[in-house]
Amino acid sequence: MTKNIDNRKIKTHKSAVKNWWNSDKTKKWQHGKMYKKDFKNHLHVLFRKNRVLELISGLNLPKNAKVLELGFGGAELAGDLLKSGYEYTGIDISKHLVKHAKKKHFKYLKNKKAKFINLSLEDKYSFKSNYFDLVIEVGAFQYAGNLTKTLNEIKRVLKVKGFFLMAQSNMYSFNNLMNFRRFLKALIWFFQKKNFFYNYSLSFKDILLSTELKFFKKYKNSKFMNFKFMTNYSEVWKYKIIKRLFSIGKMQKLLKDNQFIVKKVSGGPFIYNSKDNTTIILSMLNKTLQLLCDLKLPLIIRFADSGIILASKKNS
Repeated sequence: MTKNIDNRKIKTHKSAVKNWWNSDKTKKWQHGKMYKKDFKNHLHVLFRKNRVLELISGLNLPKNAKVLELGFGGAELAGDLLKSGYEYTGIDISKHLVKHAKKKHFKYLKNKKAKFINLSLEDKYSFKSNYFDLVIEVGAFQYAGNLTKTLNEIKRVLKVKGFFLMAQSNMYSFNNLMNFRRFLKALIWFFQKKNFFYNYSLSFKDILLSTELKFFKKYKNSKFMNFKFMTNYSEVWKYKIIKRLFSIGKMQKLLKDNQFIVKKVSGGPFIYNSKDNTTIILSMLNKTLQLLCDLKLPLIIRFADSGIILASKKNS
């Protein structure tokens, strides 16, 4: 069963997501820096995009295939798909990202090969049923409050023999578990079977308070809890967003529970950083783990940074 945010919190959450993606801070996504090879700590984003394109290429879709992308962000993937000759439609909740995409890909808008629409992926889509050959979602589902509603819309607009490609960050990745604070946080998520999280704070105080144990909450204002050692690396979210936790196993279950057939499961990378900060040993280890992942070893895939899953819609 798909877990959705409590109805009492959904309105606040949706408003927070909208405000965040329309804020000035999110304008960095429109400059393409997230996909530059030398952009520190974002090599995994480049890998994910390239792996998505590899999977799409293997589908051998016709040149005029209709493609829908949910949450297109900086419209980098859109550019590659448009160059391949597909009829592209993208939706995004951010007005400034939509504006940027229209400016960046104006020639495709002019010849009616592209559409960029300001819309939440949780809204009702205006597209006809059985319209798209392929629907893509890359790193957007963690913001969906009611994922059941979104998946139902995807099934509605997707052709019977159409494909759905889902790519999401894995919160239990090898790269995350190499950091003790992140490892501790992941342990809490795992043993308490968490489906959502509320901030990225890595202070010991915030990590302990994120548990459901009343013991820690009882001492929230104690001297010990507010000692510098406990509050280091604290981070407060300005926007009250509830983010969805994904593992690669959860992604597969989500698709199967919502009447999709999983065709291919891919993942990676495993250890990443900026080009200047990655040692030869770590680089070789990453390549080895990636090779084992591509050989379809389930245990290795489970610890990839991103899960990339190709699925098809079940015949109704």
